[in-house]
Amino acid sequence: RSSALAGLERASAPELGPRFERWRMLGAAADTTTGLWRGPATAGRGDAGPAAPWVVIILGGIGTDERAALLVPDSLPVGVLAVSWPWKDTRRMGRLEFLARVPAMREALLRTPACIATGLEAVRRASPGARVALLGASLGVPQTTAAAAIARPDAMVLVDGAADLERLLRSEVARTVGGAGGA
Repeated sequence: RSSALAGLERASAPELGPRFERWRMLGAAADTTTGLWRGPATAGRGDAGPAAPWVVIILGGIGTDERAALLVPDSLPVGVLAVSWPWKDTRRMGRLEFLARVPAMREALLRTPACIATGLEAVRRASPGARVALLGASLGVPQTTAAAAIARPDAMVLVDGAADLERLLRSEVARTVGGAGGA
């Protein structure tokens, strides 16, 4: 489900702190991946310095973009790209609305590894020569694992905070549709 990177749009995001940018990665098939970039720390060098020796691409839980970018300490000379999930619609919905949106949610879930691969391609263009690690945290672990087959990272880190997937899904469905049966 992935397409080649056709363009990268970068917009400064100083409200989030120094070195933050919002990225829009445009695919050749008119698909768009979004993410939050934080450049590597360059303290003491007086300039931007060379490209980061390492860049970490992170996928966390749904809606965790800005928090995921903060997983890597700001003081490290490591670039960070927190890739956004492709699901942009609401997470709060009634039962019938939830059932009606299941096909679209499934499609977004299946498209997520391609979004990570697009992020990797954008990072390689923006930071030539950098080594790239994929980091899947919590609900981002399965998609990051799947992305490794198409993205070819230099390293991969998996932080599985949602080991009980059945309990997590039951809780999320109950929260979303407002019914009983939560964890």
